[in-house]
Amino acid sequence: MLSNYNGKLLIYTSSVRSYRTRLRIVGSAARKIAESLGLDLEIIRFRSRSSTIHVYYKNGNDDEIPLYSAKDEVLNEETVYKALRNMIFVLSFHPRYPGLKKIRREVMKLS
Repeated sequence: MLSNYNGKLLIYTSSVRSYRTRLRIVGSAARKIAESLGLDLEIIRFRSRSSTIHVYYKNGNDDEIPLYSAKDEVLNEETVYKALRNMIFVLSFHPRYPGLKKIRREVMKLS
């Protein structure tokens, strides 16, 4: 794992118990990405009964950037993983995220 702080992934999910399986799938994919790229990971629960799970990227005091949104569809960990990886790769070209530029090679290795 890389030692420099490159930002963090935030997972927003409902606190309703029936959505735990969905969170397990999205959380596992996000954890693999975070560990590989040296990103922090945080799960934020809200009281809404929404089944949608959102994953954002945040670097310091910058705005949160949406990476993935899982609505009511059937989830597959590999699909979520690829979607997160691809979005982080695209963000790595934006001049506002130099931390991601530094780890672009690592993102490419994940494919």
